[in-house]
Amino acid sequence: MLTEPAISTWSSLVGSPSGEIFGTDISVWKRAARKTLGLQEKPIIISGHQPEFFHAGILAKFVAARAIADEIDGVVVHLVVDHHIGQSGVIEVPDTTGRYLSTKKCTIATLQENVAMKDQPRVSPQLDNIFSRALCEAVGDNAAMQFANATDDLMTPWATVDHCIGASALLETDLGKAIIEEMLVNPQPCIAAYNNALMQYPSCGIPLLEAGELPLWQGKTNEKATRIVDDLRPRALLLTLLARVVLGDLFVHGSGGCEYDQVMERWATDWLNVTPCAMVMATANVTLPLFAQSIEEARKTYFDAPSNYVEAIATAPYGSPERKRIFLALHKWLEGQHQKPDIRALKNALRIAKRRDWPFPLYANVLTKDFSVAKSAQASLSYCQ
Repeated sequence: MLTEPAISTWSSLVGSPSGEIFGTDISVWKRAARKTLGLQEKPIIISGHQPEFFHAGILAKFVAARAIADEIDGVVVHLVVDHHIGQSGVIEVPDTTGRYLSTKKCTIATLQENVAMKDQPRVSPQLDNIFSRALCEAVGDNAAMQFANATDDLMTPWATVDHCIGASALLETDLGKAIIEEMLVNPQPCIAAYNNALMQYPSCGIPLLEAGELPLWQGKTNEKATRIVDDLRPRALLLTLLARVVLGDLFVHGSGGCEYDQVMERWATDWLNVTPCAMVMATANVTLPLFAQSIEEARKTYFDAPSNYVEAIATAPYGSPERKRIFLALHKWLEGQHQKPDIRALKNALRIAKRRDWPFPLYANVLTKDFSVAKSAQASLSYCQ
């Protein structure tokens, strides 16, 4: 597991955000939000992701969050981007059945491609595997929370989550409502501070807001919000602003989140004059023990003739019918027993063997609690039959 800063320092970073918003101290907003969301008055360590079966690098965030929460008698909150639009019901897994290592896609549940998962009903899994069983047993009133809770259940060998909260719920807190009201009444300072923050970090890849556009999505298909309507959901920067100002005492990001959340910190300072709670980073680079033959090995195997043929040719008189007969027999054997290496397929197999983004349940038999992989372990890859 990789952390920044060292995880041994994290407990000293846990603490409330500071400042006032709209004339009210953050502590007041925070107490009200926790009451609304049903959270106890303990230090809250937050990590989050889209509702999908994510890879071990994301799992590392929750493992680290759990470790710190246990150290300080806190709780772990899984913040779910419940308005995510995507194909969470389709997962890619390694396929070891062919000549070369490849991948296959398994549809475990059917989701609408252009509708937010929070706006879709619970799914009925189509296969019988570890993912499907988790979805069947998971609680959740919609597809997003069903997937998130299924993921939490599958994480239990490595980390446990105390609360699973949808991102949209943060807009229902008192501060969430107050911020939306401020955007409606006085949008320009918000937009100007947002765009100014983005220009300080151009590499983050988040587009500037257009004139009149707000940092919100609206409706089931996550349209740009140019006016306030009832059906709102937060964009990434507003989501982490609310999470780190009104909800958490420490936010655990992955490597990508740490970069874009610097933008949020600048925006929060310039627009609201507040300092969010601290953020830290955790990730992991873990591959499955998959075998892929190198191009050099494949070529050697292809051109390596059986020793009995080689020796017979070497000992037969040069130019003799016997030597010619053995030579022809060798080539017939090669044609029947060997296939010329497919270089493109070999290169693809090598890339697959090095991948680190498989759904973390595939590591069940190989990944220990400290994220080391047992050298003698074999991956259990039969989850998507």
